[in-house]
Amino acid sequence: MWNENGLLTVTGGKLTTFRLMAHEALESIRARLPGKPSLDPKQRVFDAPPDLISEGKISLQRLRLCGRYGADAAELINAAPDDLQPIGETATLWGELRFGARAEGVIHLDDLLLRRVRLGLLLPQGGLTFMDRIRAIAQPELGWSDKCWAKEVDDYVHIWKSGYYLPNADR
Repeated sequence: MWNENGLLTVTGGKLTTFRLMAHEALESIRARLPGKPSLDPKQRVFDAPPDLISEGKISLQRLRLCGRYGADAAELINAAPDDLQPIGETATLWGELRFGARAEGVIHLDDLLLRRVRLGLLLPQGGLTFMDRIRAIAQPELGWSDKCWAKEVDDYVHIWKSGYYLPNADR
């Protein structure tokens, strides 16, 4: 852990030590936090996830959304109830695509499809067969013109084929 000119850098660690490392990181910057809170390593730091269990049944999909989106899971679920269907054979929901475009600082289509919702890694052909529906959701959320959308798709296809597709697969 390094604290250089106000920038805290944490490296290393693993799943079994992440909580300890997070506590140490928070302790090292505690003086800069509003109210200088006391930090008990046994106390929860983050707010509890929203209660998304309905009628006493635990939906695995809702648990997955809580694990991935935390407190934002309820917003994702409530924003577009019609978007709660999986995309192809993946566990990813259309609502996650909308949420990613709306709330995750997406600049380019490859960012949305390869890093935010990872459809470019999960779907055959990098999701190109779903591009009409992806466009219907993402283009308005991102405020892209038709010309901008076309360029983003061209760039995405190039990036996907050059870095995420089987070499020489279509040559």
